[in-house]
Amino acid sequence: MQPKKLVATGLATAMLLVASVLGAVQLGQYPSFLGEATATGFTPKAYIVVGKGAAPQDVVGAIDLGADLQQLSYVTKTAAGAGPAQVTGGVSLDTADTKLYLGDNINKAKSTLTANDLPTLLASGSIEDSQGTKYDYSQYLTIGGKQITYAQEYVGGGLKDPVYKIVLGTSTPPSGYVLDAWVSFTKPFNASNAVGKELVLFGKSFTISAETDNTKLVLFGTTGKETIQAGETKTITVGGNTYTVTVNGIIDASNAVITVNGVQKEVHEGNTYDFAGTSVYVSDVFYYKVPVETGSVVVSIGADRYVLQQGYAIKKGTSGNEEEIKGTLVQTLSPQSLSKLEIYFDGYSEATGYIKAGSVFEAPVFGFKVAYNGPASTNSETITISPGGSTYYQVSFTDKFGKSGTVTWAYYSTAEKLADSNGDEIAVVEGAPLRVASGGYHYTIINQGGFPHLLKVTSLEVTNSPAYCKAEFQDVLSGTTYKFEKSVTSGELIIDGQTYTITCSDGTPDTVAITWTSGSKVVYPTLETKYGAKIAFVTPLTGQGLPLTLVLPTGTLNAVASQSGNETTVGGVTYVYNSSSSAVTDIKIKGYDKPAIIIIQEAEKGQQYGKVAIIPVSYDSTDTRLELNGGTAPSTLFGASQVATSADKVFHFVSVWGTKVVFDISGAGTATITYPDTQVYHLVAVGNNPQFTTTTAGVTYNEAAPLLQSIAKLDTDIMDYQGNIVDTGAVNNYHLVLVGGPCVNVLAWKLVQDGKLDANYTCHGSAWTPGTAYVIAIDNAFATGKIALLVAGTSAADTKLATDVLSQGKIPATYTGSSAKITGTITSPTITPV
Repeated sequence: MQPKKLVATGLATAMLLVASVLGAVQLGQYPSFLGEATATGFTPKAYIVVGKGAAPQDVVGAIDLGADLQQLSYVTKTAAGAGPAQVTGGVSLDTADTKLYLGDNINKAKSTLTANDLPTLLASGSIEDSQGTKYDYSQYLTIGGKQITYAQEYVGGGLKDPVYKIVLGTSTPPSGYVLDAWVSFTKPFNASNAVGKELVLFGKSFTISAETDNTKLVLFGTTGKETIQAGETKTITVGGNTYTVTVNGIIDASNAVITVNGVQKEVHEGNTYDFAGTSVYVSDVFYYKVPVETGSVVVSIGADRYVLQQGYAIKKGTSGNEEEIKGTLVQTLSPQSLSKLEIYFDGYSEATGYIKAGSVFEAPVFGFKVAYNGPASTNSETITISPGGSTYYQVSFTDKFGKSGTVTWAYYSTAEKLADSNGDEIAVVEGAPLRVASGGYHYTIINQGGFPHLLKVTSLEVTNSPAYCKAEFQDVLSGTTYKFEKSVTSGELIIDGQTYTITCSDGTPDTVAITWTSGSKVVYPTLETKYGAKIAFVTPLTGQGLPLTLVLPTGTLNAVASQSGNETTVGGVTYVYNSSSSAVTDIKIKGYDKPAIIIIQEAEKGQQYGKVAIIPVSYDSTDTRLELNGGTAPSTLFGASQVATSADKVFHFVSVWGTKVVFDISGAGTATITYPDTQVYHLVAVGNNPQFTTTTAGVTYNEAAPLLQSIAKLDTDIMDYQGNIVDTGAVNNYHLVLVGGPCVNVLAWKLVQDGKLDANYTCHGSAWTPGTAYVIAIDNAFATGKIALLVAGTSAADTKLATDVLSQGKIPATYTGSSAKITGTITSPTITPV
């Protein structure tokens, strides 16, 4: 392997950027300066260039940098935010104060609907009998106790992916129903005395048939209703079909002869007849003697005949050929003394047995509907727990300050522990001794006053005589550095307006502790995500000597002295601890003897504390890897039970808050958590045609977009070994990320030849020392307005250090230089301007 070298003499002046239309490049803004904004998003405009004879480390590093370019590519879209949903054609079943959540019955907020809710569908009405007596009535809908669930869909006999649905058909009415439609008369009404009269039920008109008696109420629909004079022929169109009807003659005040589409029959009023497959209801026959003998017939073409009888389903069809309408049940019916008519509706007889989100249940005969729109839209975030390699686990999220990143939290060497991928540990007790030297605690979480940060000690210098302490802490997600330097070994450090006590110890190695409470200690401190979920890293703690008052992620534990194996539940989580007469010596979460990540959602409405998901890691010696939850799916997360999917190794969990977890055990185990900004309520409405519309809050978001072309090239694809450009399109239209120095990358060599790098800095220069690398942004490198970003080291390993520092975001966003010298290791790099 040929070493790469750049001569360092005069480097600071040689690296000054030529002025460009873009302005000076700031490395802290990497990789954004390698892309271009468009009207609809952002796209990378750069090639990763590797020398044709480069070392494997260069290629691996280039792959990592390519991933950064992929992250640049997005399309800007606008979606409806969390605006309130509006209902047309019906009424919503929630209220401003009482929303419907997963697991609720749909009648939780509203159990009875009246004409105030549905003025047309439930309008009051009246009917007169043959003696002219008027009977007034009111109409109502009672909502059944059907539950909103998330479960597997049943389709064609096979189990599919889960859906949100309202379960129907758990029992037959009246024990179970989705709707109870009922009519209340102001005084008892004899329907047999109102033959031929029109009765409007739930927005649909019917005519009372002469077949009505003391056990059954027979109704005909009024579809295609027409009055036809004796000797007259009319053409009637119903449902797209045309019927020719002739009244051939009037026999008397009840009987006549009519012809429908060529079929002639004698008919009697109040009855229905089949004319070659067409149902015709004859509601009235009128016979006049003066001034001439004549008459008329009132018919309804295509009229459906319905039989309502106490304790039975509604029947439909001509006399003697009726069929039951499944999912209906008539109750409280006494046709000749009618005070109340009640009809239950449900899907207990249907194959599906549920109302799927985005669909409706339509009541037979009357056609009114229950519409279930599913969860209301709201903004959400994604938290991903996944393996970073066979020996460590990571969690990716955006914190409450808007900083996104990935934290390595679990590691296995000879045992599982809370640590990064190098084994440097995370302290989960306030005041733990932190150090820079390898081994021991390098990280801690502070969270006073609702300002949580995961900090890493990056620099520490302590002396007792004279007293002096210099400590630097870096926020792992934001890259922000916090510095403490005083001529004392203990003092105050202000972060986010919060006061922390810094205590330094001169030892082998030097250590520094951060504390912020008095009389208690924070154990398993939490980070916080963008939308309010809490994240903590937990592991059994032994021999700690903690105070009896502990601030835990789910609440405060006031421990009892001199206990052995005491179990105490705090905020829904059970902790087990041992204590002496004055201190807690050991503590863990019950049932968890391995490191685990705990995510705490906000408290659901009506609850005192938020539900939690606790997911441990353990090492599988057979698969030689660290696995999430032992390589199996948990039974519950966030209080939600496991739901199987069409994939046998993927399981879903959906909590009442609306948090959704996709747990995939096809490998070592990955949990993808979708966490909503607010508790998600569900939209259910009833009416003739209920539909939901959501007001748009104008929420703009960036959606990842695939790269549509290659982003990698060999140096000789762009320039030959004589320095001649062979791909003008690449140099004129793209920024270039050059991996490797002048010895292995002809484009880097060309920069030296052109004076963009000082001419003394040839690949054989001796100024560079082992363990040194540079990241240098050169504006207008090969074309005006185009950047060359040189990533090069003394050796291939040094170049890999530089690519790792870039790809892992180790250069802070606040870094303002256009060039940087990099030494150290990836876990503890030193980045200095040159």
